[in-house]
Amino acid sequence: MPIEMKKPMSDDASSEEPSFLTPIAEKNAELDQSFEDILQPWIVKITDSEAIYVRPLWQKSPPQQPDPDQSWIAFGITSIDGDYSTTQRIDEDENTWLTYHETIELLVCFYGPDCQAQATRFKLGIYIEQNRDYLLQHGIGIQDIGPLIRAPDFINNRWRNRTDIHITLRRKSWRKYKIKPVVYNTEAPLSIKTR
Repeated sequence: MPIEMKKPMSDDASSEEPSFLTPIAEKNAELDQSFEDILQPWIVKITDSEAIYVRPLWQKSPPQQPDPDQSWIAFGITSIDGDYSTTQRIDEDENTWLTYHETIELLVCFYGPDCQAQATRFKLGIYIEQNRDYLLQHGIGIQDIGPLIRAPDFINNRWRNRTDIHITLRRKSWRKYKIKPVVYNTEAPLSIKTR
């Protein structure tokens, strides 16, 4: 079932009149905070971490970093690349659904004294099918899991342990547009006007 958008950009724009078209509904197209809200519980459960210690990178008002002896995780989307080939289908309401696939790069940073152990737990946990089911419910699959990369930070004259992992996700998304199909009446003569 498609998720209706909260605020369509233009509810009355359709292909029946000359104008720009914007989506009127979407499915599996979450971005920004909505997408982070999908990923955060997945990371929490696989790593067996407390939710307060799994947070998005690049927050508008970042919370204070945990103590250097506390293990914690930060994650963020570094890129989204859509395929150039799309498909369109007409639904029962004679609207058009645009289907496309995206490749999403996810960076997960593990901090603290056992950052490598947590990163390894997460990486191995992703291979368990049951742990991927949650993402599949949101139309997201795993395409690639990168190596663990040691990347310590030097903050306040002190090294902080950090291990990064890059995950490549794939997602199939849909957006609904008011594009009406062209109907040809076989009983009426066809004429095409050009300027």
